[in-house]
Amino acid sequence: MGAREAVRQRAAQQRGEVERPRPAELTIMEALSDPDVRSGLIHALPQEIGVDRFLRIARTAVKLNPYLMDCTSKSFVAALHKAAQLGLEPGGTGQCYLTKYGRNVQLVLGYRGIITLARRSGDILSIEAREVHENDEFEYEYGLDAKLRHKPHIGGGRGEVICYYGLAKFTNGGWYFVVVDLDEIERHKQMSETGRQNKGPWREHPVAMARKTVIRIMEPYLPLTIEAREAIVNDETYQTDLEDVPHHAGDPIDTTAAESNGNGAAADSTGDPPAEAETDPTAAAAQFLEERGVDAPPVEPVTDDQQPTLDLDPDAVCGTCGAETGKGDPHEPECPEDPAATE
Repeated sequence: MGAREAVRQRAAQQRGEVERPRPAELTIMEALSDPDVRSGLIHALPQEIGVDRFLRIARTAVKLNPYLMDCTSKSFVAALHKAAQLGLEPGGTGQCYLTKYGRNVQLVLGYRGIITLARRSGDILSIEAREVHENDEFEYEYGLDAKLRHKPHIGGGRGEVICYYGLAKFTNGGWYFVVVDLDEIERHKQMSETGRQNKGPWREHPVAMARKTVIRIMEPYLPLTIEAREAIVNDETYQTDLEDVPHHAGDPIDTTAAESNGNGAAADSTGDPPAEAETDPTAAAAQFLEERGVDAPPVEPVTDDQQPTLDLDPDAVCGTCGAETGKGDPHEPECPEDPAATE
């Protein structure tokens, strides 16, 4: 029995309740084979992407990144649903990546994924980002007579990368470009959790991620769909809201804590947050320890003549009957061990 379940059982016993056993959470590989997860993905995926292909790609991504096995299946399924809703395939396609963020799976857009999202508006004829090397011929100028000219060096080493640029051409004949130096790329990299730790796609595909950063900088000036703009703006931000993830009977996704307004409090149909719910201090303490990798004190099994050894507040629990009492009161008045009852 885990420490968290043990303290839940203790709290329930103090309230005179019997908790129903919680179903074990599916592993990530079990979730990939779960019929409810499959059904949810079928509803989320666009028609041109088959669910079987999508699940095979997801399995391959897990095998190539076994650290994902340490994450919760709830966050893994949520990341898959987010990719499915965007119509992007995770893994080797370069459209998006599944990365480990603590015990959660985070979906990170790739360069090809951002390009794919940008083109869906129908207003962008072409869009690209490129790196400029020190031996290339490169010239640009902003202003009323803006210009951009890049001629890569051929016949020898191109030298180190000195900057990046992005260029978009629109269907109405217009265009837009931006030049980004390495300091700006690094600044955006440090804004990402995977970038700060130099892991995941930032370590394995640094050039592609730098190109993606250029497209993200261009985002405010591009004619994008609302879906594409939100995906780009929220990229590399871990999402805990699972409200839009389809779930069915028996689905391992727990949406109890996910139905929130962003501030940790659930919102009703009017948008107003409800009154604060009473928090179970025992469960909260266990969760606090578990999230920080600290083992809670072991709890002995409960028998008829023995109380658990884990007490949240010894002064507030009757040592004989187990009932909750006020601070400084060792027993309830009706308890046979209460000194006042024997006087």
